[in-house]
Amino acid sequence: MDYNDTYTTFFNNTINRTEKKILAFVKDSKKNNTNFLRISDEIKNQLGKKEKQFQDSLIKIDPELYKSFKNRFRDYDSDYLESFFEHELVNKSELPSPILRRFVALSGIYEGLSRAIENFPNSDEFLKVAYKLDKNYEYYTLNFSQNENPIYSKLFNEMKKEFYEGFAEESNWEAKALLNLKGEEKKEKSSKLSPTNKELEKFSDQDLLETTLKEISPEVKLFLIRQINLLKSPINKYLSLPELMKLLRILDGTLDSSIFQKHPSNITEYRKLIKGLEFYGNRNTKNKIKSDTIKILEKYDLKRFKDYVLLHSK
Repeated sequence: MDYNDTYTTFFNNTINRTEKKILAFVKDSKKNNTNFLRISDEIKNQLGKKEKQFQDSLIKIDPELYKSFKNRFRDYDSDYLESFFEHELVNKSELPSPILRRFVALSGIYEGLSRAIENFPNSDEFLKVAYKLDKNYEYYTLNFSQNENPIYSKLFNEMKKEFYEGFAEESNWEAKALLNLKGEEKKEKSSKLSPTNKELEKFSDQDLLETTLKEISPEVKLFLIRQINLLKSPINKYLSLPELMKLLRILDGTLDSSIFQKHPSNITEYRKLIKGLEFYGNRNTKNKIKSDTIKILEKYDLKRFKDYVLLHSK
């Protein structure tokens, strides 16, 4: 039996069905004028419950086999899934063939849900803008590598231009866009008017800062964590205490609680930190992450650390 084919079939079917369910839920929520943050939280909650359900099913079949399946990235140098099937699964002679087939199928479903959980927070900005514009849902996907993330697409750039007033055209476009969006959420008719300079002066700098910090991609944040870890000299050679405080604030929210619950080798973010830019393969993706990182360090006046990243980044 080709276990890899069985796994791939169930993995892909799970991703596709999950996408359809999410989009159906989002479109129904649109009819009820539901706030997107509430929608996003509910999607994350339901995905987490589903993943736990199939994790429990795998553990029930064979706890040790499940452990080996999760440790495949640590135990093998390459071809992780094929190696697990060849060296671990086939040696489970005490389990009947139908049970092994069930384990493979469930593992495909489980990993499909895990991929959805991993990719949803990295792409929900695309879904948010599609929700606000009420179009282009068909271009949303959960099955992508980081260099294929829909938020990096030309389409998303055009959608942002349509959604955010003055997108990237003026130095204060973010303040204008947020001010208009706040008015829209309150359903005030005046929100349709272009904000005046006086209104912009009243706009909270903290609101704007929080928004720009949220726009920093997870890839840039992980790249920054790696650079801190690679520092060879005392950290204060490149970062004063206030600068370190800035950097920690930038990195806030990069990681979830999985590091407390899983072996590091089973966490995608950990593998990205270990491999650095080599994780992404695509040269354009590597260059974009590095370029975006330098821009962030320049924007928040972290010059010495920027110089270090330019010299030593990898």
